[in-house]
Amino acid sequence: MQQPTLNLARKWRSAQFKEIIGQDLVVRILQNSLFKNQFFPVYLFSGQRGCGKTSTARVFATSLNCQKLQEFQKNPQIQMPCLQCQSCIAMTAGRHPDFIEIDAASYTGVDNIRNIIDTSSFLPLLGERKIYLIDEVHMLSKAAFNAFLKILEEPPKFVVFILATTEVQKLPDTVRSRCFQLFFNPVNLVSMTEHLEKMCNAESIAFEREGLEMIASVTQGSLRDAINLLEQARFAAPCVTKKVVLSVLGYVDDAMVCTMLQNILQKDQLSLATLFASWSGKIISTDYLVKRSIEFLYDGLIIKYGGQAKYAGSMVTQLEAMVALVSLQDLMVCFDELCSIDMVMAKTGRKQLLFESLMLRLSLRTALQQPEVVQASTSVHDIVHEEKKK
Repeated sequence: MQQPTLNLARKWRSAQFKEIIGQDLVVRILQNSLFKNQFFPVYLFSGQRGCGKTSTARVFATSLNCQKLQEFQKNPQIQMPCLQCQSCIAMTAGRHPDFIEIDAASYTGVDNIRNIIDTSSFLPLLGERKIYLIDEVHMLSKAAFNAFLKILEEPPKFVVFILATTEVQKLPDTVRSRCFQLFFNPVNLVSMTEHLEKMCNAESIAFEREGLEMIASVTQGSLRDAINLLEQARFAAPCVTKKVVLSVLGYVDDAMVCTMLQNILQKDQLSLATLFASWSGKIISTDYLVKRSIEFLYDGLIIKYGGQAKYAGSMVTQLEAMVALVSLQDLMVCFDELCSIDMVMAKTGRKQLLFESLMLRLSLRTALQQPEVVQASTSVHDIVHEEKKK
């Protein structure tokens, strides 16, 4: 029977330090720790989801018990871990007796922590160190944290704890003060796009770079989310293009957002209704529509004040032509209204229907153009002027 193929996120999970993407400082700190043979009893890895905390923890844990660690300390050009020794092979296979990974979201109670305390006193079987990786550590109960404090302060010399969390602010200060904390940054757009391009070339996935840049942009620094989105796009069409990515996400392209705003600003209800009718049967992300519309209108205000657009990208020429035909007051009214509909949208399950009706109402702009609305827009005026000064 043919073995099932791993998904891309698992297949491309980092196995060595050189494969970790977008965390150069963290990698340098951990490699220097290995090189100097100086380790902390408790490490705390914090950062947003999908930025490499767990993968880096596994690479570090594998390196700690790698049989070529002493060679690396003499020659730091050696890649770590080696992935060839008995310990590394056991780690790769997921059966290393000295590496214990615990999901704190599933095992939150004090009994689980007491079990860790009891087993941590046993000597390692295969490597020199016993390593506990506790993922989503912020999910532990208060009693569990209290029970954990003593072992964190004075663990056995051969034990290393690696705690990983997306919400470091939820950890008690008494726990954080006992840890060597490393912050994981969101993966930057350039590094992520280059990594996705490398994956596509290796996996024979047809792509356009603009499509990969779109994936990197919308996933906001989460490499795991980017890889998962790439996998959805590869199965949605023969080639991963920007249009395909937008379709998978339910996003409309920038040209359509501009067309919608133009119809609203010119009070062209018929064209606006026709545009909405063309969306029938399609999955549309209204959250993205609101976000992108706000960004375009903000750019419109910046342009009106003589500044340069930040978000419009390739649509800047069309945006400039559009705002030239409308008043500053109209732009401010539309900007304020779009900024205030998030709370309204959150209260309904039929977001697209509500969004379309609100946009049609906005295109009328009768009850909206009241003195108090214009008065509220002075805050926007101040923001735009501050932005122009920068």
